[in-house]
This record gives sequence, C-alpha cells and structure tokens, in this order.
Amino acid sequence: MTSRTPPEDVILIPKEFLSLSTLKGIVERYKGNRLEALQRDPNAFSSTYGRESQFAYETWLSRLENPLSKTFVAVEDKDPTPEQNIYNPVQRLLESEWLGQATLLGPKVLPQEGAETSKPWQVFSGTNLSEGPDFKTLGNAHATYLIVGVFVLPDRRRKGHGRRLIERALMAARDEAKSASAARATVGIIVESGNNSARRLYERIGFKIQGEELAVGGSEPLPVIGMTKDIDIESEHPVFGVCGAVAQ
Repeated sequence: MTSRTPPEDVILIPKEFLSLSTLKGIVERYKGNRLEALQRDPNAFSSTYGRESQFAYETWLSRLENPLSKTFVAVEDKDPTPEQNIYNPVQRLLESEWLGQATLLGPKVLPQEGAETSKPWQVFSGTNLSEGPDFKTLGNAHATYLIVGVFVLPDRRRKGHGRRLIERALMAARDEAKSASAARATVGIIVESGNNSARRLYERIGFKIQGEELAVGGSEPLPVIGMTKDIDIESEHPVFGVCGAVAQ
C-alpha cells in the first residue's frame, strides 16, 4: 500500500543526532519557536510564556526526547536544493526559518465508548507521558493520539502551513497504528472555544466536535472544545479532508 507523500516543507524532529552541538541547536530552535508562540497567542495555550521561559535546557530536551511525542516543524528554505530537501532534514531545521510546529502525542489504547476515559484528551490527561508506548497492547485495539501545541507565525497564516502540519501528524499516526496492527485509530485535538478560524480548519481536515466544552490549564482554566478524527488505517489516503481556504 502506498500512502500520500509527506509535504516537503514539514519536517519531523528526529530523536537522535550525530553531534551534541547539532542537538543543542535543534533544542534552541524548538525553544525559541515555542516561546514565540506563547508570547504571540497567549490565550491559545494552557501554559504561559512566564512559566516556560524559566525552563532549564533539560526540560526542553526531555520534550523532544519523549518517546510518546513527535514534533513536526513547518519550514521555509532560504535557498533550497534538491539534496537538501530530500536527504538532510536536520540541516534544514538548523538553517531554515521555522514557520510553525505541532506535536503528536501517542499512541495509547482508547477505552471503549462510555468508559470514564473514552476521549483522547482524557486518556492523556494525568498520564505518565515519559513512558514509551507498549506496541504489543495495540494489536487489534483502538489506538489514540492527541495533537497539541499547534502554532503558525501570524504573518505566515492562511498559506496552508497549519493544514500541512496537521496532515503530517495524521499520516504519522496512521502509519504507526497500522504497523502496530491496531484495529482502529482516532486522533484528538483541542481548540480554544473562541478560535473559530482554527476550528474551521480542523473541520475541513475532517475533525468533528464532540459536543462538550472542556476546561484545561491551571488556576484559570481555558474554555476549549474537544474534536476528534477517526482514521481509516487501510485507506490509501485516510487523513485528508476537503481543502478550502485555510486559517493557519
């Protein structure tokens, strides 16, 4: 089975690097992009710039090394070459402008509908996200993922970068769930209640509102909406919705 080719301008941050200096460079780029997101869109995240700006290097590193997370970056190459585009994603991450990013958490087993934790955001809430996935438990099970930390630079929105980030994450979830012989796969995403442009983007890609308003965050929880998309593991093109005008 052949799946759709991943977009060339969206790169998965690898888990292993050839040198410590390269690793540090990627961590610093990731940190800078995340902090910029928290500064520019403070109401879109359950965390804050003030909190995360105090994180030590080890905290940022642990996020990228987390076996349950995959972080994708939308990049813009200054002077791309065919060799750079195809064979050297790390070089592109170091040298290109980061336009946005999104993180895919998972997989975990989704309990049957009606259980207390039957939605992706419930499965990942309060769990130990530093433990690697047990792929043996996914055989013939319902695999679930959660997309978090979606951000595109304000001046680069409405150009399709947000859509391509989400689609790339969905492709990764589909491929992993299929390789683990899961019976089904569902991906969740959480959107701020007032962020209508992002909600419409997710709906175009195929996410559906679950009809419940959640509250996430610390002392002042954000009102957010949970959305999910079921992935057809066996389909050749399982993750793409109707692509109209995009918000991010």
